[in-house]
Amino acid sequence: MRRDRPIHKQPELSQLLNRLRIGRYPERPPPAPPQAVPDKVFDRCYADVSFLAGLCVDKYAHHLPTYRQHQRLEDCGIGLGRKSLTSYIHRVAEVLELVWSAQNRSILQSEVLSADETPTPAGRRNGKMKKGYYWAFHGDRNEVSFLYSPTRSRSFLEDFTENFEGTLLSDGYAAYEKFAEQTGGVLWAGCWAHARRKFIEAEGQEPDKVAIILRLFQKLYEIEERARGKPKKRKKLRE
Repeated sequence: MRRDRPIHKQPELSQLLNRLRIGRYPERPPPAPPQAVPDKVFDRCYADVSFLAGLCVDKYAHHLPTYRQHQRLEDCGIGLGRKSLTSYIHRVAEVLELVWSAQNRSILQSEVLSADETPTPAGRRNGKMKKGYYWAFHGDRNEVSFLYSPTRSRSFLEDFTENFEGTLLSDGYAAYEKFAEQTGGVLWAGCWAHARRKFIEAEGQEPDKVAIILRLFQKLYEIEERARGKPKKRKKLRE
């Protein structure tokens, strides 16, 4: 409310004060009609879909631990134990496993499959932080799956891509190339960044020839820069 305006100059507040003065209180809105209670997502679970989705998104997308979400609920007067919240998350994961499996099958039907692996902290053992790996697989329908493995072993790659046939695009990690060599129907393709490194290493021996190759690489990078953030335009420029 602005202090430089008299109260009687503000129509809504003035009308309200007049009603109160003469005993004409604002009428209450009619009660909302009763709504049907949605079906429960899980047995013995009163949380609806929006609560369960928010719980998981806050934990895994916004990195808000379960105990902090529990504190926030308590601050709002909602008495729900941390054990229940953890149980909800596990049960949501069980439901989503069907979606996850279907997406993996779709990714493996791609003509070009991009793969990469990156280390991640994976809990403590004997006072030291263990290391695991997230393997990322990207299909040509723009679908991505992240799979966890305690190791970087090629056996994990072989298990996941058992039914894949097509081009496997990756960095220079030897497991990818070896897998393609020993698997029928799979062609390995290295990424341009790693291929470029090999020419850089040979620059001291054949500087003139390498200079020609590096100029070609530069043209590719110019295409990527012109189409950054525009997938349709990038596809057209690449053609």
